[in-house]
Amino acid sequence: MRQQPPGQTYEVPARFWEECAKVRPQLVGIAARHTAGSGQAEDIVHDALLRAAHFSELDLDRLHPFLVTVVKRLCVDEARRRSTATRAHSHTKLDPLADADPAELTCDRAEADWVASTLARLTAYERELVGLVADGHPHSDIARMLGTTPRATQTAIHRVRGKIKSWAR
Repeated sequence: MRQQPPGQTYEVPARFWEECAKVRPQLVGIAARHTAGSGQAEDIVHDALLRAAHFSELDLDRLHPFLVTVVKRLCVDEARRRSTATRAHSHTKLDPLADADPAELTCDRAEADWVASTLARLTAYERELVGLVADGHPHSDIARMLGTTPRATQTAIHRVRGKIKSWAR
């Protein structure tokens, strides 16, 4: 079987289209069983019929098995495309943040830069306090970790907050 070269026209015999009309319902059924929806099944069958029409030396007595094979292969191709798209969409590094507003991203980045520069201005003890609070530790646990009293820890955290607030003004 030779596929017709691009740009050349080939007269498809009327018998070809008659045979296609006879097997089309069966082909749609096959495609529907192997795809997500009936609209997709119709598209696959249409594509298979067009591909078959491009073969100039296709034996019309073997048209039915040829079309069934083409339809099944197109269904497999579609399933692969869908699977790849699903995996790419669920992968955190491959899924672009299309919903994110560029202004929000810019503000978030600017805020993160400000926090990083602010933390650099704190003493090592104050940075450790901020880190422990950010990790969600209660004041009593922080006091135990740092070897101070809970009241001293609360006072130190209050002073760090006041210092950071004064820098924000």
